Amino acid sequence: MTDEADLERVLATPLASGIRDVLDTAIDPESTDDESRLALTLALVDAVEPLVAQAERAVEAHAAAVVRQREREATEAGAMGVLELLAGICDALDALTIELADTSHAMPLRILSSRFDRVFAAHRFERIQAVGQVFDATCHESVGETAGGEHAAGTVVEEVGRGYRRDELVLRPARVIIAAAADEVGDQ
Repeated sequence: MTDEADLERVLATPLASGIRDVLDTAIDPESTDDESRLALTLALVDAVEPLVAQAERAVEAHAAAVVRQREREATEAGAMGVLELLAGICDALDALTIELADTSHAMPLRILSSRFDRVFAAHRFERIQAVGQVFDATCHESVGETAGGEHAAGTVVEEVGRGYRRDELVLRPARVIIAAAADEVGDQ
């Protein structure tokens, strides 16, 4: 069996203490001797200890998974914040381009725009091609329609706001005007 020190160590654990408390309320002390109660306590400790260890491991694994999920969510939230900031910069650049297009600031603005494109390209963002392309709702945002002229209906005829993407992630769709079918233009 176990020596006296091992017995004392096992009986001092919270698990054994809890089992003794349960046994004290479940077993009539008058009908069982101390040795039988001790044997029953040790048997229950042996039976329950692996289950408690398994439960502790499950709780630790769950806690670690929760921490990883929170870290992942924080990283994604930070990345989304950066993407929203970049989209806002795109909006500001578009607004400046429109407002300053016919002024003495047009040339410096084109230089700034070109540098902006290079910075984006260095971070693997590419400009979404728009003019002459068939309208694609996944990367274009229609802001209007016009008579198609030489363009087929549904073709992008003008880009009014740049769009950018990185692989399949669209940072901001290109804002475009598309060619309408001839009968649709007449209906307007």
